Amino acid sequence: MRIVEQCVNNMPEGQYKSTQPLACPRLKEQTAIPPDEVLGAVEGAEGNNGYYLVTDGGCMSYRTRIRIPSFAHMQMLPQLVRGRMISDVLPVLGAVDYVLALA
Repeated sequence: MRIVEQCVNNMPEGQYKSTQPLACPRLKEQTAIPPDEVLGAVEGAEGNNGYYLVTDGGCMSYRTRIRIPSFAHMQMLPQLVRGRMISDVLPVLGAVDYVLALA
């Protein structure tokens, strides 16, 4: 705690973040996204990840939707496990190769 107190007491005045855009991203207050909606795709582990954003000109989107390929794979899970035992669900999930995408 003494080290933290020393850091806080001896911290110089001024900005705490670099203004160099290559060193760190800009502050949220300085970042404005044009008002619009956009759909983008990025190749992921099991296929294309879809990203849909709607903005109103602020610093964040007010609607974000992400669709990963495993979403479609999971829709067939009820048909794959119908008539099977609960213990069979994990092997079926392994066969479907469900992958969580990074957003």
